Amino acid sequence: MQQLLAVIDHGEAAQRVVRVAARWAQRSGAQLSVFLPVALSMPKGLELGPGLLATVEHTSEMEAMDWLQTFLEQHHIAAEQHAAASRHWVRAIQHEVERMQPDLVFIAPDVAPKAGCWKQLLRQLARPTYIVHQDIVPQHFRVAISCLPDDVPHSLLNDALLGWGQRLAQLWQGDLWVSSALPSPLEMAPMVGETYAVGYVEASMQDAMRQGLQELLQTHGVPVERLTTGVGSIEAVLLQQQAQQAADCLLVGTVARSALSAFLVGNSAEVLEKRLPCDLLLLHPQDLQED
Repeated sequence: MQQLLAVIDHGEAAQRVVRVAARWAQRSGAQLSVFLPVALSMPKGLELGPGLLATVEHTSEMEAMDWLQTFLEQHHIAAEQHAAASRHWVRAIQHEVERMQPDLVFIAPDVAPKAGCWKQLLRQLARPTYIVHQDIVPQHFRVAISCLPDDVPHSLLNDALLGWGQRLAQLWQGDLWVSSALPSPLEMAPMVGETYAVGYVEASMQDAMRQGLQELLQTHGVPVERLTTGVGSIEAVLLQQQAQQAADCLLVGTVARSALSAFLVGNSAEVLEKRLPCDLLLLHPQDLQED
């Protein structure tokens, strides 16, 4: 990792995000940048002309830069600093990410001005994203991978997630576990084609999926003993495994699909982010070309 970006606001979450990002920068030798997006809100019915709007934005940015500089000095954090004022909070962050192309973006849910912005950002941010819930040194990493065979998007994500997990476990000298959710009879019905036939193939299909997962781990040099599986949705399996053996950081892909694919690993990041207290590292499909 060479470039890290921490996105903060003026609230309490800023301290946690900056401390964690600075710790990662020091550990990896990467350059840290801190970005403060200022969400401008206008009273209903009030429209400012281009000149006045530019003045408001400039004033807000200067105030934000002053605050950011003081904030980083108080916490003894050496980092590049940037602030931007915009009525479009998500777009401002996307623009900064596109400009910097960081290897990892650090952010916390509390930073978002409203829930809708946070949900939109998680779906659109085009770089690996580290959601900071805890201010700790990570030692235990868990990677959530899909057991869906012959599915190209999930296959690419599996490889990327395992690669990231191995690098992070090595970086922090921690341990790495791998989790996957096997389909239950209800979810197997679309794959089998006939509901009544599910019972005949359930065990053999699950065994085949486990075998495929073990072969994938062997390809990446991960001991098969580090694989844990469960039956049900990926959210339910990860919540159960987290309760049994807590991970400091969970790595999840964010492929958004429907039906069985969504059950296996799609549409899960938003649910897990709300229900798990550990940090999450999200990989997006658009990350895979470079990572």
